[in-house]
Amino acid sequence: MSRALDVAACQDLVASARWLDKIQQADNGCLLWVGFVHKGYGRVSVNGRAVTASRVALVAALGRDIASEKDVGHLCHDLAFAAGECEGGICIHRRCVNPLHLEEQSRRDNLLAGVSANAKKTHCPRGHELVEGNLSLRALPKRSCLKCAQERDQKRVEVIAAAHKMLGITQREYVRKYGRSLATAESILGRVSE
Repeated sequence: MSRALDVAACQDLVASARWLDKIQQADNGCLLWVGFVHKGYGRVSVNGRAVTASRVALVAALGRDIASEKDVGHLCHDLAFAAGECEGGICIHRRCVNPLHLEEQSRRDNLLAGVSANAKKTHCPRGHELVEGNLSLRALPKRSCLKCAQERDQKRVEVIAAAHKMLGITQREYVRKYGRSLATAESILGRVSE
């Protein structure tokens, strides 16, 4: 869970020359962050903590922090994507800090708003439904199925167990020597069984 942002510090920052020097007006009404950018998003320091500039702008406008389970959605991106004017991914809209273009959204709604064709998928290739509770959001904007990840992890555990038993060593010794790669364990089992 992320720490709450200091609302007053965000409001002071947004009203400062430091902030205004880092934004540029675009023809579509976006206020684009031209300061430091990481993975397409403007980044700024608030009380020594690096956060997205869009979150700072939204917190300042709302007068409160956004909920920890929520994201900042870029309405300018959603509209441009729906109109076919934006391909998604790391696009210019990630840099927008115009509070009129920002909205507090659930993680699911933010993903489904149009970041990619992947965001429109309702099921993974193995047929598991991609719904809240079964989504891995570690590599945003890409989504992946938690059930598939759990199945892969379980298979890795089973194959490594078989490999270390076949070699006659402990699991700890196996991991030190060969690591936790499923492919390595399968290769060891394939070599020993030949």
